[in-house]
Amino acid sequence: MQRSEQLLIRDDLQLFLRDFYDHIIRVIDQVEAYRDTVSSMVDQYLGYSSLRMNEVMRVLTAISTFSFR
Repeated sequence: MQRSEQLLIRDDLQLFLRDFYDHIIRVIDQVEAYRDTVSSMVDQYLGYSSLRMNEVMRVLTAISTFSFR
């Protein structure tokens, strides 16, 4: 509707539709940026959890090694 030259759509409505389209594109860009941010935060959390689990496993391995000797 925005690109076609129709006689059914008035000029002021055409301007409104163009403005509405710009706002929708801006919101979509913001949502994608937020999605990337959340994805990065999840990756960081999983990395931290993995690091913490590795530290716990190292301590448990040391304890089991020394307790069986």
